Amino acid sequence: MAARLASTARKDYIMLIVSDVMMPIMDGMELCRRVKTDENTSHLPVILLTAKTGDESRLEGYKMGADSYLTKPFSMAVLQSRIKHLLEQRQSQQQQFQHDNSCDATPLTHSPFDEEFLARGIKAVQNHLSDKAYGVNQFSDDMCASRMTLYRKIHAITGQSPSEFITTIRLKHAAHLLETSTLSIALVSEHTGFSSPSFFAKQFAKMFGCLPKDYRGLSEYKERNTKFN
Repeated sequence: MAARLASTARKDYIMLIVSDVMMPIMDGMELCRRVKTDENTSHLPVILLTAKTGDESRLEGYKMGADSYLTKPFSMAVLQSRIKHLLEQRQSQQQQFQHDNSCDATPLTHSPFDEEFLARGIKAVQNHLSDKAYGVNQFSDDMCASRMTLYRKIHAITGQSPSEFITTIRLKHAAHLLETSTLSIALVSEHTGFSSPSFFAKQFAKMFGCLPKDYRGLSEYKERNTKFN
């Protein structure tokens, strides 16, 4: 069952799994455990349905990695609301990661496998920040994954393509340099692997909502204001 699910996840775009706890051959708890410990499926939210009302059963489900737990009987509207909430929550977390200056991806990950995968991805990009030629092919090699597998996994966790993810990590580091160094904007652009300062400025403004020089000015103002207060 888990093998078939992993195979399906590699071929189709699955966003979420809803499973009854009581099933033949493999129960929902074991299914959830296998989903959350398989790198191909560990990013998928899992909702477990059960007739058991005890806290012990619910705790077991969460230990297996379940994202939500519904006790029967329940209305379809409640299930739909829970699904909507989980998907919107993940989308919100992805948006925050895509537009803040932190490389902390912990809120995006919902399993140890995802946390380790994304940490490796961030580290791989950081190791090649000044390499303008570093792109998806080398990123895929560094992650020991095919381009398709890399795309599915990175997109499922971050909401971005691998190429967009690489740019995001470059820009987060650029923001850090603007805040903590006196490097010129042209040098910041060079150190973070952008082809030209103008392209860097365009991408930076797209992510942070302001040009690099304005971002640095705002950071300096905040620092002075903090010291003054």
